Amino acid sequence: LLHHYDYKVDMEEIKNNLRPYEDIGLELKEYYKRPRPMEFAEIHNLEFTPRADNTYSGSYSYPSGHVLGALMFYHIYGKKYPHLKHKLLKYCQRMKISREVMGVHFPSDCNFSFYVYNKLKNKL
Repeated sequence: LLHHYDYKVDMEEIKNNLRPYEDIGLELKEYYKRPRPMEFAEIHNLEFTPRADNTYSGSYSYPSGHVLGALMFYHIYGKKYPHLKHKLLKYCQRMKISREVMGVHFPSDCNFSFYVYNKLKNKL
């Protein structure tokens, strides 16, 4: 996203800034162990065809790590580039919608990511 606006971005810096929040997301996934929509459908013998391939098999659904990562990116880089904060938040909202539309997350997975972000943002 920042590349689109001609900002020089250090990918190592981004990875290092987001790693602690990725770890939190993974710990929550391991705690809740919620299956992804496709796996839920298989367990309950329901017909379901996700729009994405099943590359997420073996990783849990709740919360959405992509959405949580996007929100943390918004928080960290929105401070660094306040004039882009609105566009960064739109990116987070689009990430939420895309994860749901592709069928790799339930809406509650993505909503919980927003909840976790709201609990963490004051501690950042």
